[in-house]
Amino acid sequence: MAWAVQPLAATTALLSGDDKAGYVPFDYLVDTIQRGATAAVRVPDTALRVMLEYADPAGTLAVVRLAVEYGWYELADTAGQQAREQAAGMPAEHPEDLAARHALAWAAVGRGDYRRAERRC
Repeated sequence: MAWAVQPLAATTALLSGDDKAGYVPFDYLVDTIQRGATAAVRVPDTALRVMLEYADPAGTLAVVRLAVEYGWYELADTAGQQAREQAAGMPAEHPEDLAARHALAWAAVGRGDYRRAERRC
């Protein structure tokens, strides 16, 4: 790690930060990866599952969207259930509850299970 946080000549280091605060990559590294990304590049399902362990309601819904987009409907359903749990205790018309129900319905539509989708709404 020491070499990655040291500037080289008149440039910046690849990473800035420390073990306590965490590290941030030099913007060029991120930009280079993003320029090479295609629709075939996916976030691994294992990463999405780990994200769910720490996700707030908005993050949970982002996992649902990605999982449906990738065709990972079991993961989308798991994330949708988590969204419902996060919205527990809110009024039925609360935006977070509506978004969670929509997420579950969207996962069911992705599977072609329209009856289940209708029940989720």
